[in-house]
Amino acid sequence: MEVVGTAIIVFGSFGALGLFLIRMAKPGVSRDKLIASFRSNLGRSILLGARRGELLLTVAIGYVKERHNRIVIDPNRRVREGIALVFLKFAEFQSIRQVHLWLRQERITLPAVRYTAAEGRSVVWKLPVYNTVHHILTNPIYAGAYAFGRTCSRVTIADGRKRIVRGHKRDRDEWEVLLMEHHEGYLSWAEFERNQRLIADNANSKGLMVRGSVRWGETLLAGLLRCGHCGRKLHVAYGGKSG
Repeated sequence: MEVVGTAIIVFGSFGALGLFLIRMAKPGVSRDKLIASFRSNLGRSILLGARRGELLLTVAIGYVKERHNRIVIDPNRRVREGIALVFLKFAEFQSIRQVHLWLRQERITLPAVRYTAAEGRSVVWKLPVYNTVHHILTNPIYAGAYAFGRTCSRVTIADGRKRIVRGHKRDRDEWEVLLMEHHEGYLSWAEFERNQRLIADNANSKGLMVRGSVRWGETLLAGLLRCGHCGRKLHVAYGGKSG
């Protein structure tokens, strides 16, 4: 599968190997046909590896490769605790935004993967952006699952020109591969699914921050106010005889 990973890079840039394949093609075989055949064979190899849970071109932070086709939780205690803290705070705040704000306010750095030609894969620590927290909380890898084909490309026509939009998220039942209990997780699959429902609920303005709020009466601000420092929900109470 390492060869597949290399082939993806070479094909993407159409480097020396691609040119070599074209030059070695049989007479009468066009360049376009060769490229189409190469892409088709490569796609089948990738999908076969993914269905076995062995296609590991990159490894999410919090995990390391034990072998070419197996990942395990990072033995670095600080890395493990950094990832676990994100899930712990989400269970408390039940909001990606509030977790992000809390981490920034407390000046807590999270681990991130960096790739360089000199060092290869290394871990760096930095204050998280919103997308970092979102990625950790929505990636099924942290629930011990191997997923492939979660995104796809879509073709649109704009101003008479074809435009390819990559990274379009698919619904879970459209994922090409989903292997449960593929490796040790930071949380259970049941906890992961509960988190996804809550995240979707919040995104649709039906989460805990707005659920139950009304337009008048003593519960006017219920569920809407949170502490600006820690992010916890505030309870609303009115004083005086008339409330």
